[in-house]
Amino acid sequence: MRMRVESGAAAALRDLVAAVDDPALARQALAAAESTLQLLGPAQLTSTQLLFTVRLADCHACAHDLQTAVAVLGRSLEAAPDTALPALVGHELRGLRERLAGHRPEAAHRLAELAGS
Repeated sequence: MRMRVESGAAAALRDLVAAVDDPALARQALAAAESTLQLLGPAQLTSTQLLFTVRLADCHACAHDLQTAVAVLGRSLEAAPDTALPALVGHELRGLRERLAGHRPEAAHRLAELAGS
């Protein structure tokens, strides 16, 4: 249950930070996203791991730490399945792509490929 609460908090805080650009909220979003990944069990689905990793990367992007955002995604981007991603993962990737587009176009392009848009 705690993982669901932390995941929801990370997403909500990240969305708020994207709208108001508040560094304190960005730190809270990062803490919630990191907590979510720590609570994720090793037997969880790969798509769940990818979702939370993309959300963590997006929190870094909202905190203006684009280098870390891209680094967090590193292996996840290369290991992404060839099949269609779950809709929520695609949604998260699109949001992150928009935040990276002006600063890291190569990463934004790869995200566009993964998100299917």
